[in-house]
Amino acid sequence: MTGLDRQRKLVKVAPMLNDNGEVLIKEHEIQYDSLVLSVGGITNDFGTPGVDQNCFLLNTPADAEHLRKQILLRAFQVVTGNSAVPKLRIGIVGGGATVRMSHIPSIPIQLHV
Repeated sequence: MTGLDRQRKLVKVAPMLNDNGEVLIKEHEIQYDSLVLSVGGITNDFGTPGVDQNCFLLNTPADAEHLRKQILLRAFQVVTGNSAVPKLRIGIVGGGATVRMSHIPSIPIQLHV
């Protein structure tokens, strides 16, 4: 996110680059009805085995960016037939608002290319 236009209800999004610096998705805006910006907190995995190897923790903006890139990469792999799985599945584990979000059976993902 590079900017927010509250009057027009738009989030301005920076371009997505691959590891070589090539633009995968150009800079764009996404319109919203409701927007939640959440800050603070550090993830506690309570020593659960496998968390380090299998989960994306969201403690920093860099963590969120890494998760975003991984979701888009895996979505592209599924769409182009370059994935070992037929569709992308995402599990959400957390507390508070995260748990409420996990009750949404399907969240449409728009890939703006």
